[in-house]
Order: sequence, then C-alpha cells, then structure tokens
Amino acid sequence: MPTNLPPQAQALWVKAQEAKTKQEKLELLEQFLSAIPDHKGTEKLRHQIRHQIAVLKEELEEERMRRKGKGVSYLVEKEGAAQIALIGVPDSGKTLVFNTLTGLNHPSTSVNFETQRPTPGMMVYLDLMFQIVDTPSIFEGQNRFTSLATTTARNADVIALVIDSTQAIEAQVALLTSVLERNHVFLRPLKAQVKIIKRATGGVNVMATGNPKCTNKEVAELLRQYGITNALVVINGPADLDDVEAAVLQGSLVKPSVVVLTKSDSLSSQNAIQKLEKLLPYSPVLNFSTNEFKQKFGETVFSLAQIIRIYTKPLNEKSRSARPLILKKGSTVMDVVKSVHSKLLETFEYARVWGSSVKFGGAKVGLDHELADGDVIEIHAR
Repeated sequence: MPTNLPPQAQALWVKAQEAKTKQEKLELLEQFLSAIPDHKGTEKLRHQIRHQIAVLKEELEEERMRRKGKGVSYLVEKEGAAQIALIGVPDSGKTLVFNTLTGLNHPSTSVNFETQRPTPGMMVYLDLMFQIVDTPSIFEGQNRFTSLATTTARNADVIALVIDSTQAIEAQVALLTSVLERNHVFLRPLKAQVKIIKRATGGVNVMATGNPKCTNKEVAELLRQYGITNALVVINGPADLDDVEAAVLQGSLVKPSVVVLTKSDSLSSQNAIQKLEKLLPYSPVLNFSTNEFKQKFGETVFSLAQIIRIYTKPLNEKSRSARPLILKKGSTVMDVVKSVHSKLLETFEYARVWGSSVKFGGAKVGLDHELADGDVIEIHAR
C-alpha cells in the first residue's frame, strides 16, 4: 500500500514542489519530513527526503561561499556527447581510470578520499567527445562524499562502476548498488516503471501496459492528493500504487552502466569477470589492465548512451560537416531539422540521406524518416 501520508504532509509536499527558491524548498521539505509518520512503510521515503535536504543545504552553502568568492562549484554541467560518472569504493582505482581515459594527471594515490569533489575531463572517441567525471569514493552511511557521488550519478548518462579485484567483489557491488538504489538510481530494469509527465491542461490520463495492479481511477485520485491535476502517466509493468507514489515523491531513475575491473592480472581476471557478470547481468564488464581498454570503453559507452552521429551537408556541396549532430537513437529527420533551426520546419520540403538508413545514397525522405548512426543529410526547403 502507499505510505498513506496525512493531508498535512501531502499539502507540504505540494508546497515544496511549488517553491520559488532553494531556501523556501529546504524549509518546506524539513516541515514535510516532520509530518511523515515514523513507521517501516515510510522508511525509504524519509531516507530520500533527508538526502534531498542534505543536497539542498550543500548547494545553498556552496552558493553562499561563491558569493563571498571563497567557493567552487560542485555541479558538473554536461558537455560533449554523453556524461559518464565513475563510481567506486575507496582505493578502487577510479582516478587512475579517469586519467587513462582523459589524458589528465589528476592526483592518484592510495590515500582514501583523494578525490573530494566531482572532477570532469574529456575523452576523445571517434569524432566526438565523452565527458568523464571522477567522483568522491562511496562508503557506507549518509555523508558528504557519498551525496556528491550519487548526485553526479543521477545526472550522468552512463554510470561506470569501478571494481577493485583485490578487494571483496561481492561487498563492493552490494555497497555501490545499495547506495545508488537508496537514492533511487537503478542499474537494472525495474519490475515496473512509472513516468509522470505534467501538463497544463487535460486532466490525468493513464497509458498502461504489462498488467498494472491499480486502476486508472486510483492513479488519478492519488495524483490529485499530491496536487497533480493534469498529467500523462505512463505505466510499464505490474505497477501498484506504491510504484506510482514513488514516482511522485522520489523519481526513480534506471541508468545504463558498465563495470571497469581494476588491479587484475591474467590469472585472476577471468574469475572476477564471470563473478561480476552474474552480479550485474545488465552491465558489460571491461578489464582495465588490457591494452584495448580505452577503445572498448568508448565502444561500450557509445552503445549504452543510445546516441547516433548525424552529419549535415549543404546544398550542392560534396563534403559533409566535419562535426556531427549528436542525437538519441531513433531520431528522425524532424529532429535534425529542429536542431538546425526550428523555423526551418515551416519551409521544409524534403531531405536527401546517404547512409545505412536508406537503400541507396541520396534517397529522398520526409520528416518521419528514422536515421542511423553516420547518416549524412541534406535538407531542402522552399
């Protein structure tokens, strides 16, 4: 069953989501936390709200320090084709992996907690750039380092778990996945996924597949209790009202992930890789000690990020653009047109495409044509 929050708590949650400033949201979340009944059914929710409060306090303190000229930003804004967060326990080799991928010389020693804030760098792969972020080590308990790492993980496009073969592998995986999941970041498909898209009008509409365990009417009523009167709710799998409420309150994310095994030799690596493949069946495992690691890492991240490279070609010219547009897999000609200029849609006539998405080079296509990685497109407009 849902947490059955009292009306006072639900009202505070609604106010917190409508807060105009971080300080106002912090105060309302603290009131909301006090109003949540203290029992086993609300344990996960209380933990999540405490985490949100801790993050807000840290952000407010950071902003205060920056205004005084004494602070630096811990927020790593995305750059490049995709952002990859390196996550690991103390002395797992994260920073060595970071330096190898980026070519930088970030301090890498056996001293625990050498990395105290998220540190970005760029990795070249093909003709694009991936942003790699080294994060503070994760250890048990709620703390500043873990909060910075999990916040970065939530923002990243791909998570790379760095696992030290000389430490207990099962314990590392259990710690990293449990900490991430407590912060609603999952490295595996959930049994049920719920996505809530708020809208300006139209009421609450539910699109469900996979035999949900709640009715559309129950979903709409639950959302109304949290002040959401206009939304599209997409349910995939046997979701119940707990799952819907979790989507409202917590915002679970499923992230693609790759495992990087460090400190392994040729004799120990195979057993460690097999163990990791069983523990993390949805995450490809790469051996950091091999010569082809960097190339394989790029190939794996490119696949996991679900992106494609599309090149534009000016009319009546033979050469394509040097730098590609980076789009999500499944993108169409319309997405390219919008990327070039939104007003171009008004005068669009057709496009010609060269690449694997068409049967022959220069094929004439419309806005709904789905593109493939490496396609070259020439846009014709009135």
